[in-house]
Amino acid sequence: MKKRSFSVQRKLYTGFLAVLILMGALGSVSFWSMNQINDKSQEITETWLPGVEEINNISYLTEHISAMEFKFVLQEDEQQLQALETEMDHTFAEIDKSFKNYEKTIASKEERTLFEQLKKKWHTYESIHLDFLSEGREMNVVTGAGEENAALLLDTIDKANKAYKDMQVDLRLLVKMNHDGAKQASADGDTILKTGTALNSIILVLAIILGLAVAFIVARMISRPLVWVTKNLQQAAGGDLTMDLVQVKNKDEIGVLAQSFNAMGTSLANLIRQIRSSSQMVASASEQLLASSEQTSHAAEMISSSIYEVAVGSERQAKHSVQANQVVEEISNGME
Repeated sequence: MKKRSFSVQRKLYTGFLAVLILMGALGSVSFWSMNQINDKSQEITETWLPGVEEINNISYLTEHISAMEFKFVLQEDEQQLQALETEMDHTFAEIDKSFKNYEKTIASKEERTLFEQLKKKWHTYESIHLDFLSEGREMNVVTGAGEENAALLLDTIDKANKAYKDMQVDLRLLVKMNHDGAKQASADGDTILKTGTALNSIILVLAIILGLAVAFIVARMISRPLVWVTKNLQQAAGGDLTMDLVQVKNKDEIGVLAQSFNAMGTSLANLIRQIRSSSQMVASASEQLLASSEQTSHAAEMISSSIYEVAVGSERQAKHSVQANQVVEEISNGME
């Protein structure tokens, strides 16, 4: 099966594409790290810190309610009692609002369970508070409440104090949970940053190594055959056609160039050999022709000499004939 040629252009595209993919991965890891760190930062600022603020607010407001309740049972003036009751109602509304705000920040089942437990204790405290208001209006610590009423008031105070302390336990646990959550989110952010930095470093090193490898391979793939071809061309230009063939395994344009150069060199060498052989044949034929010419010239000289001799003989014969005719005439005249 014939191997599919892989052109220089494709090789360059492939090499640089690999580098670009690594650079894209580097950018993706960077974006991922920044997004994760941003998510952890938002988790701290939008979940854990608001949760701590709301819990601290609830703790402060419940403590404020407890203080106003004691002021309520010590107050004699109806107008002051009404003002305290109004303020406590407003504080209860603020506490309910803080409960709703905190519920939006709950991030785990454990936190949900603890929050529901706190709400239940808060509702218990609310019912005790209503008893506090009722008993506070019926009796007054300053003017005297009577032994029976005092015992009832003390029992209500004990219940309120116990409910308040129970709520404080849950509030402290929720504060700790939110604080730990914020610390964990911060630690996760640090871990993500370290992981992202390590991945970025690894990908960056790989990109550099791959880039250098691509540059080396491409340079070697292109320059080595070209240097060899250039050297052979210079050798051929100097008249030396005994250059070695360019050995290239590439199936790309460089390989085609090397094969074409090898074919050209072979054809040129064959042509020179044919010309040399033809020249030798022409020289041999010329020598033979020269020898034939010399022989022909010699024969022509011999023929010319023979013709000259024949001409001389003919001239002599003509003279003899004339002389014979004169003799005959003289004889003829003598006979008359």
